[in-house]
Amino acid sequence: RYLSEALPQITLDRNGNDINVEMPNKLSKRTLKLRIKKFLHKKGLYNDYRPISYKTTETEGYIVKEKKLIELSYY
Repeated sequence: RYLSEALPQITLDRNGNDINVEMPNKLSKRTLKLRIKKFLHKKGLYNDYRPISYKTTETEGYIVKEKKLIELSYY
């Protein structure tokens, strides 16, 4: 819902846990990434998840994955 309100020129299709976004070519992928980051920040998930771009032969887009935490132990 947040993405459709923030970017009215896109269409969203939900398929289980996947959300397919169709957008015009003039809209940059960077804009979509920033809106995903803003959504995660508003929901308090920004420190735990991050959008990662992917590109296959038929599709390209972003997938939201959990951030890897590195624990450094000092003596």
